[in-house]
Amino acid sequence: MKRTIFAVALLTVGCFSLPIFAEEQDLQEVMNAANALSARESELLSKKDAAGIASLFTSDGLLVMLAPQFAFKPGRDVIQKHYQGIIDAGATSITLELKNMELRGNDGVWAAGNYSVTVKDKPIQGNWFRILKRENGNWKIAMEAFARAIIDAPPCRRQFLTRQQQIEQRFLVEQNTFASLPNAYLPLGLDMAEQSDPTKVKETPIVR
Repeated sequence: MKRTIFAVALLTVGCFSLPIFAEEQDLQEVMNAANALSARESELLSKKDAAGIASLFTSDGLLVMLAPQFAFKPGRDVIQKHYQGIIDAGATSITLELKNMELRGNDGVWAAGNYSVTVKDKPIQGNWFRILKRENGNWKIAMEAFARAIIDAPPCRRQFLTRQQQIEQRFLVEQNTFASLPNAYLPLGLDMAEQSDPTKVKETPIVR
């Protein structure tokens, strides 16, 4: 009796363990495929092979640039042209690090991570997102999106103007302002035609 109970328990545990084990195997397989695609893209970029990079996409693949500017690039020909532009701009290498991945059925994967591309010895970093699909038994990129990281602008330097520069700057501001107004709204005592020399602004009083 005890042997029967033990056998039933072992069979029950095995029934639940097999799907979990199979799912873990599938996940590892897809993770290896995703990393292989990234490594292949890096290799092809270093060889300046834009056509090879485009071939990593499905026949109806899509590339989307989210930042710093939005761009929508459908199809392998357009994707190849995009990567050729990157290569011509001086890109020599790219590193894509996988951070998150989720299986979507038997033939779909969501993947995301960070990237760093070197352009003229300067690293440019950001985030990427991919949808992978099987095409003819091989994993391909169905959609890829890039978003470049926003780099904080350097702090503005304070600008100190000389008295002469302050006078000239004030003159230009007032000239542009008054020129757009009807003559009835111009301040009394200010003849714009006579104020061609900004150094003489103070000589003609302005009635406010």
